[in-house]
Amino acid sequence: MNVSRWRASLAALQIATRSSERARLVDELSDARRERWYDARHEAELARAALRAGVTLPHAWTPRPLSPGETWLLLYAPEARAGIAARAQHGADPGARASLDRAELDRVARGLLSTVARACRRWPAGFDWHALSTHTAEGFDEVTGGSLGLASCVAWVSSVTGRAPRVEVAGSAAVRADGSLGRVDFLGAKLKALRDAHPYVARVVVAREQPIPDEVPDGVTLDPRDHLGDALEAYGLTLEPLPRGTIERYRARAAEFSVENMTGRDASGWTALAREAWEVSNALLHPAGDARLAHECLAWAALFALHGGDPATADAYLRAIPTGAEVALHPRVDAWRSVVTAAHAIDDAPLSAVTLAEAAVLRAREADPAGEVLGHALGTRGRALLHAGRLDEAEGALREALAFFQRVSPREAPRSTTYLATCLRMRGRGDEGLALLDVADAPLRRDLDVSDYARTTREYLKL
Repeated sequence: MNVSRWRASLAALQIATRSSERARLVDELSDARRERWYDARHEAELARAALRAGVTLPHAWTPRPLSPGETWLLLYAPEARAGIAARAQHGADPGARASLDRAELDRVARGLLSTVARACRRWPAGFDWHALSTHTAEGFDEVTGGSLGLASCVAWVSSVTGRAPRVEVAGSAAVRADGSLGRVDFLGAKLKALRDAHPYVARVVVAREQPIPDEVPDGVTLDPRDHLGDALEAYGLTLEPLPRGTIERYRARAAEFSVENMTGRDASGWTALAREAWEVSNALLHPAGDARLAHECLAWAALFALHGGDPATADAYLRAIPTGAEVALHPRVDAWRSVVTAAHAIDDAPLSAVTLAEAAVLRAREADPAGEVLGHALGTRGRALLHAGRLDEAEGALREALAFFQRVSPREAPRSTTYLATCLRMRGRGDEGLALLDVADAPLRRDLDVSDYARTTREYLKL
């Protein structure tokens, strides 16, 4: 039974005239006591209605405990100017009343992955971060905002570890990308709603920076925490059941990102890869790790997010790369960040991208004169000039990039050829461009049976 049907039956009980009909409706309404959305407010309504109808409830109500993957989600409904205490669940649930904002969940996931990686634990591959829903969030079609942060992480960890969180603990805090907790709005209204709906919840985890509301309901204790890892402990959860990771494993995975960049995948695949690069970067920030490599992984994460069509997330990854003296120790990282920043600007601001790409080439010539960073910088400069309509300069730049890859990394040369061929077509020399593509296609045809890169690059050539 859902909430709407329950309320309809409750209204029918109030006007029922026959005792047998009233008894039947009370039994029907009582069946909802085991539903996830049912709380103390519904029990109070049912008790009053049954008393007026002269019907005794069949048994005492016992609140449904939390299952693995469930937790309390505290929200605020602006139109009603009231808080809502909802039960949220990770996993398929056809009875849920509202979906949770996918973009916000992606931001929160970065905070959890950062926490998991820095604890040298591994999150399961293929995890569905968006399979979160809520039951009693009346008035919402989609739930969004920072209040999703802590509750989402608790539901995810509970689901993956198979351990239910403590039923007497709730929380309301934003989760930043580094796993630290942030303040939320309307905490007082949320606490009142929690007390009314779930009076057995006695502790509420909040960010240490959270302003304390003027009125905290009797029986509720606020538990300030600094970080997600600390907050999970309050719920009786831990990351210990997750598989252990090692710095060596993360180093090896970081070394594979340049190859991953040449492998075809759809937008969701690039998003997942970007998230993994973020996770690896955080693991490598461990004292036993490699800060330079960690920051390089952040640049890869940004590039993968761009491939997936998500420039906002790419921005977030780029902003996570420290600036100033710390990066000055690692000029390759600074150059790589410049390359990705220029690539990010190509579609929306090609003239700005040209300036950024020129700076990236200068940095790369100093930091990585014979490596892939310079090659990507040269190619990015050529593409920026192409998008800016400066075709003469673009041809020269793209030829330089192609020559570099033919000399240093022949595997990259065919894709560079596609950009040069596009430039030639735009300059009215399509036949010359097609001839270049025929030359580039020969080694790809040879490697089709043994190389994903060859298969996906041929699709570029066909286009």
